[in-house]
Amino acid sequence: MDSESEEEIPQHILEEARGVALNLLPTKSRQRYGIEYTDFKKWMERNCVRKITECSVLVYFLNRAKTLKPPSLWSKYSMLRTGINIKQNTDIKYSKLIAFLKRQASGYKPKKSVTFAREEINKFLAEAPNEVYLSMKVVLLFALCGGCRCDELCKMTINVTIPDSKTKKKRRFIISDENINGGSTLAIYRKYVASRNPETPHSRFFVAFHQGKCTQ
Repeated sequence: MDSESEEEIPQHILEEARGVALNLLPTKSRQRYGIEYTDFKKWMERNCVRKITECSVLVYFLNRAKTLKPPSLWSKYSMLRTGINIKQNTDIKYSKLIAFLKRQASGYKPKKSVTFAREEINKFLAEAPNEVYLSMKVVLLFALCGGCRCDELCKMTINVTIPDSKTKKKRRFIISDENINGGSTLAIYRKYVASRNPETPHSRFFVAFHQGKCTQ
């Protein structure tokens, strides 16, 4: 939609169209997009910037680069670009700004995530005391077998469905009965289920675990 055609459209129609566009953003991250846009508008007010231009946006990200690492800087840019595009129908994909962001990322080496080896996982499942780590063992099994995210584990109910996935589709997975150093993965799961109080006043599968017992 260009500026000339917008002049021919009633204001209430434009506002409704922007509202529809805003609802196209991912539900989980919509608030973050809004925060980025609000922070930028506050920066404009503090610095008496009245118009969004390549120069003003470049200076804004120059200041953000002092405290943000390149991946975070690109993420902030992406969210702000989307927010400004939706709310003001302006694209901030400026050539100088993109060149600046690329230069910031030049030579940057992200830290590699520390991962556990299969042997370490097996050792934890077999040797860690259930009185302390039973619930963590089940979380680990669900995460490995079902590829569950943190929020999915938190929202999982006693029906053991995986809610609110990115694809909006239910997933199923199987915890196979593997022998780990004389122990059984399925036995770990069953032990946790047996320790869960049937009178728990909610249906969340994972609850607090203290001194070998599930609490409400």
